[in-house]
Amino acid sequence: MKGKFFTLLILCFLSFSCGSKNQPRITLDSNWEYSTEGIDGTYHPIDIKDFSRLSTFVNNKKGYIWLKTYFDLGIFVDIFST
Repeated sequence: MKGKFFTLLILCFLSFSCGSKNQPRITLDSNWEYSTEGIDGTYHPIDIKDFSRLSTFVNNKKGYIWLKTYFDLGIFVDIFST
């Protein structure tokens, strides 16, 4: 199932990434959060400017940091909603 989803995702990306240059782009420069407690842990807001110092968020500058963000797919939502 994951393989089929990944294949569909790649095909959609290739289909829509070569469109008109006038279309708005998805930017990933805001709404970031991080957690050092695991994927289901508590997430805290983080500014994109702080990405260069992520190692300071974990003990002894070693460990795992989970990052997540939210973005709007805009017109693409209509394609997959049917």
